[in-house]
Amino acid sequence: MRNVQHRSNYFLPGLIVGALLGGVVGGLLALWFAPQSGKQTQKLVREQGEALKHQADKAASHVVEQIEDSAAQAVNQVETLRHEGEQVLNDRVERINQATSSVKKAVSN
Repeated sequence: MRNVQHRSNYFLPGLIVGALLGGVVGGLLALWFAPQSGKQTQKLVREQGEALKHQADKAASHVVEQIEDSAAQAVNQVETLRHEGEQVLNDRVERINQATSSVKKAVSN
């Protein structure tokens, strides 16, 4: 499971980089082979750039949400482990106190 999660951590950033590179290469090819005028091409490039920026912002927001969720899960796991550790420690202290009481009773008799 950890291996699958490790791979998925690289999927989204790779997808974002691939989409951005594909957009840039596609934009350059569109400019090279553009059948319309310069003004029309500039407008098209501007619109496509804005669309790519929107997609990148959306993807970045998603990555931030995933990181925040992972951090919250980690905090919850740490708190759970801390609580369990305290319970184990309290149980051990109680056993030691009981053993000490037993030894004191045996010694005093």
